[in-house]
Amino acid sequence: MERVWSYFNLPRTAQETVTIMRDCGLLPQSLNCPIHRRRAMTLYNDGSCGKFRCTKNRCGKSLSGATGSFFAECKLEMHVVFALMYFFTEDMPYERVMHHIGVLKNSSDPNEKISSSTIAAWYDFAIIN
Repeated sequence: MERVWSYFNLPRTAQETVTIMRDCGLLPQSLNCPIHRRRAMTLYNDGSCGKFRCTKNRCGKSLSGATGSFFAECKLEMHVVFALMYFFTEDMPYERVMHHIGVLKNSSDPNEKISSSTIAAWYDFAIIN
């Protein structure tokens, strides 16, 4: 059954968001080791998107859990990015987005806010892609 999103059921943590994004195919489930060129990488929950590490012959090569995805260079927490994407689809004005993101971020860092320029950049990026 397809999930219907609203502001009230958006994921509130990075880990919950990453799980949803992997299940939806927005983040990779597995990666090939760039050295061995085969799927010898195991996913570890380390960092916001996790890390893939090669397990072949003590290689130890590691890659971000977002490698090769739309989110590879993202600096924001994943649950904030997910909320921004939702607010973009709802055509929500910047002021309301800033308020709602501020509420979402209160659980992690109440002093950190999101700027209107960050919202504009994400909205522009969403339009282009």
